[in-house]
Amino acid sequence: MKYRGLVIGAGAIGALLEAEPDRPKPATHAGALAEGLNTELVGIVDSDVEVLASAQKLFPQVPQYSNAEEALTIVKPDLVAIATPAGSHVALIRSCIAHGVKMIVCEKPIAPSLADAKEIESLLSGTDVVFVLNYQRRFFRFFGEVRTRIQSGELGAVQHVTCYYSNGLYNNGGHTLDPLSFLLDEPFVRVLAQPVAGTHADGDLNVHAILETRSGVRITLVPLDQAVYGIHELHLYGTKGMCALTEYGYVRTSIPVAPSVFAQVSQLDYEQATREEHKESMVAGALTEAVRAYEEKRTPVSGIQTGLYVMTVLDALAKSAHENGTIISIPDAL
Repeated sequence: MKYRGLVIGAGAIGALLEAEPDRPKPATHAGALAEGLNTELVGIVDSDVEVLASAQKLFPQVPQYSNAEEALTIVKPDLVAIATPAGSHVALIRSCIAHGVKMIVCEKPIAPSLADAKEIESLLSGTDVVFVLNYQRRFFRFFGEVRTRIQSGELGAVQHVTCYYSNGLYNNGGHTLDPLSFLLDEPFVRVLAQPVAGTHADGDLNVHAILETRSGVRITLVPLDQAVYGIHELHLYGTKGMCALTEYGYVRTSIPVAPSVFAQVSQLDYEQATREEHKESMVAGALTEAVRAYEEKRTPVSGIQTGLYVMTVLDALAKSAHENGTIISIPDAL
């Protein structure tokens, strides 16, 4: 059986990034639906005429619509990928539910505010709709393997984590916070942040922050300027070695601990470092998870609760930054 898929929002991650030759394919939700073994792309929606025209060049056989309600009525999709600004998510999810959509894949952030995120939770409550939020590192091979290494004790006790991100706390900082909660498998209990200048979307901010987990692991969150270069890196320092996830999660570097030239002092042994590269689609994992969760009748590994939790932490960081570094406690929600 092939599930009928509709993309709402034909911009970058919706459809247009498929034109970039160096991005791992599929590069967009439209591409993922078109290439999926058990999905088909039956419609693309965007209110911007020029964006829709560009999408049509990439997917010429796919019907185009300028209105989501019209498309939902005509196409009757099983699955909808929402790739529009966060402020539109509540209304679109409400429409999808009303039209009997079985699966929704939604781009991050889940909503512009925690209140809106809770409204989405209320809309989904009591339905059988499978909702997947595209925090894609949860589906990357390296992240799953590093999580296993931490849980098995192979990395030792995590002493500290240093993270680098760019282009805004809400826009891209969530792509750091969610993988951290996934890798460490424990919640953040308090944060401290200060604003930092740099490129970000309108209404967003960049913060330099310290977060602490339930077990006491400290995390440093460092923003860099997207105008200079983009970055997404996590460096985890365990008692048995260090593991770095760099180049947007496509490269894993592992460094063991060994004796140093100083008596009774160990060090990271860079000569024994191993570097592995594995590039993955930024969208295919979420689509695969949505279909599997639907068929297996289970809760997806990245869903509404993931979105609510990340939004809670983002809001705490923003509040701390606006209050010039006040320590903000976070309810233990995990």
